[in-house]
Amino acid sequence: MYDYNLRNYSTSHVHMMLSMALLKMLDKAEAMVFVNTPNSISSVSETISQTTKSPWIYSEVVYSSLIRRNNPKRVQAVTEGKMIFNEARSIDIGYDVQEYLEEHIKLGDSNLDFWAKTYIDFLSRREYIHPLDCLYAQFNVGTNMSTTIMR
Repeated sequence: MYDYNLRNYSTSHVHMMLSMALLKMLDKAEAMVFVNTPNSISSVSETISQTTKSPWIYSEVVYSSLIRRNNPKRVQAVTEGKMIFNEARSIDIGYDVQEYLEEHIKLGDSNLDFWAKTYIDFLSRREYIHPLDCLYAQFNVGTNMSTTIMR
């Protein structure tokens, strides 16, 4: 016999554990890169031009505006594994993320090209610079503060 109350109880706990794990990882990250694609952010109307139908993208974007900006720790960490999340396709819910995305630095293809060229120039001169410091320099973001960058 299926118990919806028990299912709702366990689902809410799993959601909270995943949500808090995501928040903790974003808080530890030096930088966050948001890849803005038509599947991640879409327009609902002329007044609301940036929405997402994904509750996970919504939480990531909102968390990115709430988390602390920390000095980079730059500890080498290796993590392997894949997680696949299949979202239900029958429910059509949208979350307004426009105000949160406006706070982020916009990163375009020319910025990525310049970032790569700058880093390669440093390497060719045998000068060490952290790759993210090359990125931050384009936007006058100090290396003593992490930042959120949206692509």
